[in-house]
Amino acid sequence: MGWSAQNNNLTIVRRSASHAVLDALRPIFSARRSANL
Repeated sequence: MGWSAQNNNLTIVRRSASHAVLDALRPIFSARRSANL
């Protein structure tokens, strides 16, 4: 049971980290897209 809980926490951390990266890259991509236009 301890392993499943640890694995679940790792999945949550990984998911939140990917969301943070996407949120950080979103303004860069939007700015680049407007610059291309």
